[in-house]
Amino acid sequence: STIAYQGGGRGLQIEKIQSMANILGFPEPSITLLFDLPVEMALQRINVRGLLDRFESESLDFHKRIREEYLNLASRYPNRIKIIDSSVTQENVSKQIEQVIEEVILK
Repeated sequence: STIAYQGGGRGLQIEKIQSMANILGFPEPSITLLFDLPVEMALQRINVRGLLDRFESESLDFHKRIREEYLNLASRYPNRIKIIDSSVTQENVSKQIEQVIEEVILK
């Protein structure tokens, strides 16, 4: 998240962020589920909820840069980061999650 929000969203150097994470010994998860959907759809869902936090109040471009960085990370680490298409029904999202978990358990 730090790489996506600070690197992608805020434009900080990703190499520096990664270097700091390595120095600090931040743990790396063995599996990450990336719940992905187009930014416009995500913001629409957020607005239905109401009260926005400081990140949710940012510009459309900010959110697009974050999504792009998350997708870049997923392409760099396909064995660890699994993309879940969240633009579909909740039932379909659940099925995708089940598939990923089954794949991980059966490895």
